[in-house]
Amino acid sequence: MRSRMIVVSVLALAAVGVAVSPVWSQDEKKGSPDGMDEKAMAEMMAKMQPGPHHKHLEPLLGKWKYDLKWWMPGSPEAQTSAGRSEFKWMLDGMQLMQEVEGPEEFGKPFRGMGIYGYDNIAERYHSMWFDNMSTGCWVLFGECSKDGKILTFKGEVADPMSGEKAQNVRNVLKIEGKDRATFESFVVMKDGKEFRQMEIVYSRDGAK
Repeated sequence: MRSRMIVVSVLALAAVGVAVSPVWSQDEKKGSPDGMDEKAMAEMMAKMQPGPHHKHLEPLLGKWKYDLKWWMPGSPEAQTSAGRSEFKWMLDGMQLMQEVEGPEEFGKPFRGMGIYGYDNIAERYHSMWFDNMSTGCWVLFGECSKDGKILTFKGEVADPMSGEKAQNVRNVLKIEGKDRATFESFVVMKDGKEFRQMEIVYSRDGAK
């Protein structure tokens, strides 16, 4: 733990342009006070860089249009919407950011932002979602299929409609090709059954 704190501190200082003492270089060659040798240091530094799982997210890069359907429990008819979305890397390729622009909802244009990434240390994917229709934030964790094309996220979120503070959800993102992707969101109802509350189809056709 101490070694990790030392490395993070040094990287933080370097990031803001503060000179790092030559003593660190000497200690790195001899091994840290906690016994971290050059090999262990190299392995740790490698885990702090984007890896194969980040590559799985690359097909999402760029501009898309989307068609959205969402359902209310007990209603068989879907509500529909459409808009634009763009995915781009942020923080030196550590996180994939999604920006969404949709039609007017509740008196103002819909705006949303998502983040997808993979934690090399925790060995799991994560996703976050924010929008201008809620003060909340969805934070989910998950995994991908062996081919990297299906990502599944699970977690507990607050539901503004029911007021439930810890509702179990499962989101599935399928990368179906360079020009198409689909997103589905399921909520676990009180009877334990899943209810599909949302479907989004992404297409590059017509995107600018």
